Order: sequence, then C-alpha cells, then structure tokens
Amino acid sequence: MLLGIGSVLFSAVLFGIIPLLTKVLYAAGFDAISVAFYRHVCVLPILFLYCRIKKSSLRLPLRQLFQLSLYAGFFSAVTMLLLNLSYLYIPVGMATTLHFLYPAFVILICVVYYRQQIERPILCSLILVLFGIFCFFEQGSIQGMAGALLSAITYAVYLIQLERHRFNQMDSAVFTFYLSLCTIVMLMIVNLFTCSIQESLSCFNDMPLWLLGLLTVFSMFANICIAFGSR
Repeated sequence: MLLGIGSVLFSAVLFGIIPLLTKVLYAAGFDAISVAFYRHVCVLPILFLYCRIKKSSLRLPLRQLFQLSLYAGFFSAVTMLLLNLSYLYIPVGMATTLHFLYPAFVILICVVYYRQQIERPILCSLILVLFGIFCFFEQGSIQGMAGALLSAITYAVYLIQLERHRFNQMDSAVFTFYLSLCTIVMLMIVNLFTCSIQESLSCFNDMPLWLLGLLTVFSMFANICIAFGSR
C-alpha cells in the first residue's frame, strides 16, 4: 500500500518537472509533436534492453495488444499532445494546475458513467484538491486552458481504462514499452499532416542532447511509477 502511494507521488513529481524541460525544448525550436515523438523514441531501446535483462517477455496476445492500443495508447498520446500544446499558450504552472484536475474527472466519470459510489474520505480529499488548485488559478488564453482541461479529461479516461482492462497487472516496463510504441505510431500519423518531426531535425544543432535524455528518463519512470502505483 505505502509502496504504491509512494510510487504515485514520485510519478507526480516527475510529471511536474517534465513541463519545465519541455519549455526549454520549445525554446530550441521543437514543437509539441516532435518533443513527444523523440521522448518515446528514446524510451523504446532503454525499455527493450531492460526487459531483455530482466527476461520479461514482450509477447502479447493480439487481442490484448489491440485493447492496449485503443484504450491506453490512444488516450495517453492524446493527453500528451494536448498538454504539450497548452504550454504554447499559457504558463507551465497554470497548464499543470489545470491538468491536475484529472482526479475530479476520474470520480465524475466513475459516478456518471459507471454508477460507482464514492466514499466520503475520497470526496473530502477531492474537495481539498479542487480548493488547492483554484487557489493557483489565473486567467489565461482560452486555447491553452482548453487544451490543459481536455488533457485532464483524457488522462482520467486513461487511468480508468488502466484499471478496468487490468493493464496495471502487466509488468510495468512491458506496459510502458507498448504504451510508448503506440504513442509513436499515433504521432507518426499526425506528422503526416504537420511534418513536425522532419522540420525539428535541424534543432538538434543548438540543443544539448543530455536535455532530451533527461526528459526521456523522467518520462519513462513517471509512466512506470503510475502503472505500478495503480495496482
């Protein structure tokens, strides 16, 4: 129990640092699509080697792979794109604050769609969280605020599907490997209309590679910790 809580808290810290590194990459000329793409491309070989060393099988039944792509990969990728896009219009702190409304949307979806009963301690915790978030709220761009709020909704759906389809019972590294793979495929489809990935190649001349490596490591451990902590 305590290990799971600690894992989720650690992932929250990492998710809080990631936007700061993302803004630095934006200043170097990258955009939301290219940042997300390179993050996950760098994660894949690391996770592959880790799974090989740990002797964790990467073979999944076709049905499970399809479900993971549809219910987890899709919503994870959309969340990342929406949140990264919001950084272009509003400050990182405000975007992150709005994104962390996702616990409220998790409870709302569970109550309205799945007809679940919410215990009083959870409801009280939610009220305190909402109060704390609104204390940091400030007016900003409509596009940025909408992107951050939509990212909270899609992330809430992602977390719910993580439990309902028992993806959180998978090996955390294997799950993160396929999550990254699904995200890469989706971003490549989006790139067909934007050409963001090709245009960003020149940005590597002015950017220290260790920065992308640091962002990659933080992203990888954040996803592993949230998957482990939600068991």
